[in-house]
Amino acid sequence: MAVAACQDPRATKAAHDDDLPADTLVTPESQLLGKPADMVVMSDGSLLILDYSRPSILALDSTGSRTLREIGRPGSGPGELRIPIGLAVRGDTVITANVGNGRFEFYLRSGEPLPSRPAPAAALSGRLALNPDGGFILPTNGADSTLARLYGPNSLSSYGIGVPLVPYDPVYRLGPYRAAALRGEVPDYYRNGVLTSLGSDSVVWLAFTTEPMVERLGPGGRSLGRTRIADPALAGIRQRYIARNREDSAGRRVYPLLYMADLKPEAGSGSCSTCRPGRRRSS
Repeated sequence: MAVAACQDPRATKAAHDDDLPADTLVTPESQLLGKPADMVVMSDGSLLILDYSRPSILALDSTGSRTLREIGRPGSGPGELRIPIGLAVRGDTVITANVGNGRFEFYLRSGEPLPSRPAPAAALSGRLALNPDGGFILPTNGADSTLARLYGPNSLSSYGIGVPLVPYDPVYRLGPYRAAALRGEVPDYYRNGVLTSLGSDSVVWLAFTTEPMVERLGPGGRSLGRTRIADPALAGIRQRYIARNREDSAGRRVYPLLYMADLKPEAGSGSCSTCRPGRRRSS
């Protein structure tokens, strides 16, 4: 687990702690969850967990020991889900992108479905981050000289945010990219990859997946500063990236470097938390 305290853009060191105790909220034996895809911790400590495979949204109490309700169910009818991705809460309204049905789904926290809204094609790519205002953020990998596009609640208007680390190249070149990975380098094709999230203060957070770095952006995409994360475990992640590519004798793909697997703003704190792959984030 790595926590980037990014309120001060001059900060260069992030707090980290690998020895925090981890509580198991839902065991595999319970069969309550198949493939958890996203989670929101509510102000009262209760949890909403999006299950990609059931598909549904599971509401647990603050201890994780009691199921409060299950929101949504498989299907194509009103309030039913197929391939849901992303989870957000706005007041008493729960929002998810219902990719398989091509729409945004809205529910009351009590579980009652509300009228859905058609989702634009961009929202169906499977990489978006839902915003509490009903909009979403879509990474661009550097296209249009941006790192992501921020869509408003009506999904009709958008604007680009973030400055790419390297120029965008739409052509994938397996041979040169594998050669770079075998040398321990990161191909430019992957270097503009980001995780995105919108804080309650309307600040957009970008976490670079191949760089130990987080950026904050204010209104209109104005950069509020980038912070590099200092975590001793990051060196091991890079070594595993190199080893995994060197161990792939078939040579049919590049295993990407992934320093960060998730990104969540910390409400009201001006900071965010990031998860390393395979680690639990602490709230």
